[in-house]
This record gives sequence, C-alpha cells and structure tokens, in this order.
Amino acid sequence: MLERLGLYIACVSCALLAFLSLLEVLCRFLGVDFYLASEIDGFLMGWLIFFALATVTRTGAHISVDFLVKAASPRVRAWMELFGHLITLAYLGVLIVLCGQVTYRSWDEGLRAQGLLRTPTFYPYLGIMVGFALAFISQAVVLLGSAKGVRSPSRDAAQPR
Repeated sequence: MLERLGLYIACVSCALLAFLSLLEVLCRFLGVDFYLASEIDGFLMGWLIFFALATVTRTGAHISVDFLVKAASPRVRAWMELFGHLITLAYLGVLIVLCGQVTYRSWDEGLRAQGLLRTPTFYPYLGIMVGFALAFISQAVVLLGSAKGVRSPSRDAAQPR
C-alpha cells in the first residue's frame, strides 16, 4: 500500500510537472511572466523520481548490467543477487540517514529556495527522504524473496529475464 501511495504521488508530480511546463510555455508565448514553474518544476522532478523508486526497486525495472549474472549458474546467480540486494539495502539506509540530516537541518534553520517563491526546502527534501524510506522497505521485501531463492533456486532463476 505504501508503495502504491508513492507511485500515486509520483504520477501526480509528473502530471503537475507537465501542466506547469505547458503553462510556462504558453505564458511565454503570450508575453506573460510566470515564475511558478521554474522553482516548482525541480521539486516535482525530485518527487517524481524518488517516490517512484520503491516500485522500480520491487519490480527490478532499474537499469542494470547483467551479463556477468546471466553467465553464472543458478546457484551462484542467486548468491550474487542476494549480495546485490544487501548492498542496495545498506546504501539506502545510509541515504536515509544523510537525507534525514539534511531535511532536519533545512527545517531547523528555515532554509528556503532562492527563487521568487522562497519555497521552504524542507518539503522537497522530506519527499526525497520518504522516497528513500519507501525504497528501503521495498528492497527489504525483495531481499527476503531473494534469500528464499538462495536456499533453493527455482527453475525460473535459470531463465534470463
């Protein structure tokens, strides 16, 4: 459910990003100043990427170089995937801590974007941190599934994806 919420937020961010970009182009064509898009577009792009990360993690839809994994036996492949999932989980944990520190500092010091709207930077940072947390949960679920495959690799593991 949390993953679905993250994907929903990513989709809404994408729609808003497209709408604001289109509105900015239209306003520029009409000679009207429209400053909202330039500041908010970056925040929406961050939310789009990081809130969708949990779904990308669970489905394995991210970019990967898998020629070495495909050349390995099913048993070795299962161990390699388990190791990769462990490293990714640890990396996401570090990112959550570091992003949490930046988010807290942004909130504590009242930092704001330099644009005309002076948007508090706490909001985009919080979205990025929550996206990492959702990806961490999703990665933990994938890791548990992968650990089962190490004990008894299935026939599907021998088939290339």
